[in-house]
Amino acid sequence: MAAPPGTRAGRYRQDAGVICHAAELPDQQVTKRYGVPVTTAARTVADIARTTTFMEGVVVADAALYERHASKSELRRVLAGCERWPGTGRARQVIDFADGLAESVLESCARVLFRDHGLLKYDSGERAIAERRRDRLLLEASFEVVHVTWQELFSDPARVAGRIREAFRRAERLGLAR
Repeated sequence: MAAPPGTRAGRYRQDAGVICHAAELPDQQVTKRYGVPVTTAARTVADIARTTTFMEGVVVADAALYERHASKSELRRVLAGCERWPGTGRARQVIDFADGLAESVLESCARVLFRDHGLLKYDSGERAIAERRRDRLLLEASFEVVHVTWQELFSDPARVAGRIREAFRRAERLGLAR
């Protein structure tokens, strides 16, 4: 929840578990939903990315990009306006990592886990698209694909990473890996 400046500076908790932040809200970062003023999707993503974990920020940013509620340029523009605020460094990393091709929360979380374990690195959207195309072709050619469940991803991420590394080793043995 955002409160008008002067309400009470900084961050504080209210009885209902609501965290309130006092901040300037430029007119272009406010819209109305059902007649109620709310922050725009880009401002909301930026604020969440600044104040939560990297993974939570990526989930929200991926969803906003996928649903076309915001673009990366809009997200960067909002962040530029809060450069000196706490968490903007992490928010910048979230926005750089965010991918409008992620179709689910699990896919977003898995990408973060893969990054954290050094499994996949995308330096451009083109690489991500090429990898998805390659995965589809492998499936169609009856090659093994590693699937991950929510429980596996969050209860034993090291095991998930090990399964994926083993699949890479199998692919190398079969001459499939580049």
